[in-house]
Amino acid sequence: MQHFLKEGIPRSTIYMLIKRVKNGIGAERKKGQGRVAIKMTSANKDKIKRFFDHKTGRSQRAAARKFNINQSYVCRLLKDLSITCRKKQTIPDRSEQQAKDAKTKCGIL
Repeated sequence: MQHFLKEGIPRSTIYMLIKRVKNGIGAERKKGQGRVAIKMTSANKDKIKRFFDHKTGRSQRAAARKFNINQSYVCRLLKDLSITCRKKQTIPDRSEQQAKDAKTKCGIL
């Protein structure tokens, strides 16, 4: 015990490892332990892609609530799908004639 304390290992960690060895578990972590990872189906990935792609004002938090996943996982999915954040921008130097034409063209659409 004194040897490990001098090495700087916390007392609780030492006792936890001793307990694991006494119970026959071993000190090493077993593969497959822990929380099961949430995997998205390809259909849900397509839905997320449609939700975000070529859209503005979409929230990652709202998507996380909608699909019942974590916001950081939404961020990772968007990175994997190579979807970047878009922001609406105004056209800086537009003449009055261009603005008038834009209104009529939008009305046609």
